[in-house]
Amino acid sequence: MKLPSPTLAAARISLAYLVFAVLWIVASDGLLSLLAQDAATAASLGMAKGLAFVAITALLLYLLLRRRFTLLERTLAERNATLTALKQSHARFEAVFEQAAVGIALVAPNGRWLKVNRRLGEIVGYTPEELLAKTFQDITHPDDLAADLAYVRQMLAREIDRYAMEKRYIRKDGTMVWVLLTVALVWRSDGQPDYFISVVEDISRQHEAEAALTQAFDWQQRARLATLNQMEDALAARREAEAANARLRELNATLEARVAERTKALETLNQSLESFVYSVSHDLKAPLRGIDGYCRLLEEDYAARLDDEGRQFLANVRQSVTRMQELIDELLAYSRMERKPLTTVALDPRALLDRLLAERNEEIVSRNVLVKIELPSLEVAADADGLAIVLRNLLDNALKFTRRTERPEIDIGGETTAEGVHLWVRDNGIGFDMKYHERIFEIFQRLHRLEDYPGTGVGLALVRKAMERMGGRVWAEGAPGQGATFHLLLPAATPPAE
Repeated sequence: MKLPSPTLAAARISLAYLVFAVLWIVASDGLLSLLAQDAATAASLGMAKGLAFVAITALLLYLLLRRRFTLLERTLAERNATLTALKQSHARFEAVFEQAAVGIALVAPNGRWLKVNRRLGEIVGYTPEELLAKTFQDITHPDDLAADLAYVRQMLAREIDRYAMEKRYIRKDGTMVWVLLTVALVWRSDGQPDYFISVVEDISRQHEAEAALTQAFDWQQRARLATLNQMEDALAARREAEAANARLRELNATLEARVAERTKALETLNQSLESFVYSVSHDLKAPLRGIDGYCRLLEEDYAARLDDEGRQFLANVRQSVTRMQELIDELLAYSRMERKPLTTVALDPRALLDRLLAERNEEIVSRNVLVKIELPSLEVAADADGLAIVLRNLLDNALKFTRRTERPEIDIGGETTAEGVHLWVRDNGIGFDMKYHERIFEIFQRLHRLEDYPGTGVGLALVRKAMERMGGRVWAEGAPGQGATFHLLLPAATPPAE
C-alpha cells in the first residue's frame, strides 16, 4: 500500500483539528453561557470544557495515529516480504550461477570481467580473482578477436540483441580451448548499456573429434586416389566424402551423438570404397588374362618369326602382367580384410608358428637358415586368420631380406607384459633406416628395387591393418646392414595377475 506524502498527511490532520477546535470553542462557549448562573459555576464548567476538549483531542489523536501506524506496519511488512523474496531469488541465482555446468560471466561494455563463475575459471585455467583483473580481449585468440568485437559493436548499436559464435580462448598455461560463446546485453533504465551476460561452453572435445574424423577421411581419400587415380569414379567418391564431411560438420547435437553419426558415415564410406576397389580389381583381371593369353600364343605360334629382342619384349610383357596380377591379388586381400568378420579367440602363437615354418621348411633347409624360437607357453586374444596373415608376412620378409646374408638367422620370441603379449621376429638381413619406419607400413611403399627384392609393397600394410583390427599394434627397429626386428603387441587371452 502506498502512503501519502508526509506534508499532505500533516495538512489533512491539522485542518481536521482546526475545524474541530473552532467548532468546539464556538459550540461549548454558547452552551456554557446558557448553563452558567454565576462565576463559580462558569469556572467549573470552563474547567470541565477544557478537560473534555483535551480528552476528545487525545482520542482523535489516538485514532489518527493508530490508523497511521497500522498503515505503516502493513507497508513495512510488505516491504520486508519483498526484500525476503529478493534475497531468496538472489540466493537461487548465486547457486545456479556458481553450480552451472557451463561458464557464466557478467562483462562490462569495455570488456572487463565483472563476475565469473567457477566453471569459467576451469575452462580457461584462471582463478575467478585472476579473471576479474583482465578483459575478455586479453584471453581471446587474436584470429577470433575481430569477429567477436564486431558482434559487440552491433549489440551496442542495437542492431542485434544477442549473438553466438565459436571462438578460442588462450588458457593460462598457453594452450588453446575451443568454446561456444552466447552473449546478451542488459540495458539500464536510462538507455545506457549496463553489462553483457556471457555463457561459455567448452567444445574442445567436439573439435578434437571433428579433427580426428577429418584426418580419417583424408587418409581414405589419399588411399583411394593412389589406387584408382585413373578412374573417373574416384572424383565422385571424393565428392561424396567431402559432402558427408560437410554434413557432419553441420550437426549440432551432443558430442556423443555427433561422433556416433560421423563414425557410421565413415564406416559406410569405407565399405563403399572397398566394394568399389574389389569390383574394379576383378574387372582389371579380365584384360590382363587376355594380354597374357595373346602373348603366350605369340610365343607358341610365332616364336620363330621373332628375333631375340622381340622374344625379350614378350617375356617383359608377360612378366609385367604377372606383376600386375600380383598387385591386384594383394589389393584384393587388403580390401577383403576389412569386410571379413573378426572372430577373437584364445590362440597359441607357437602352434601357428610351427605350421607356418613347416610350410617354408624346404627354403629354410636349402638356404641353411638358422631359426631360433624362444617362446614360453602363452595365449593371445586374436583372430586366427588375422594372426596368420601377420606372422606369415613377417616370416616371409625375414626369409626374403636374408637371402644375401652369409649365415642367415631368424629369432622368434615372446613374453607376457602388463600391456599384453609381446612377440617379435628378428633377422640379420639388410635392415632399414629408421627414418623410413612409418613408410614401410604404408600400402605400395617399397625401400628396394623390385629386381633386388621382389614384392608388392602390401605385406606390411596388411600386417598393420590386421593388428589394428585385433586391438594390437606393430612397430619395427632396424639399421642398414644390421637386420631388423618387428614387434607385435596383442591382448592376452588371460590378463596377467596384479
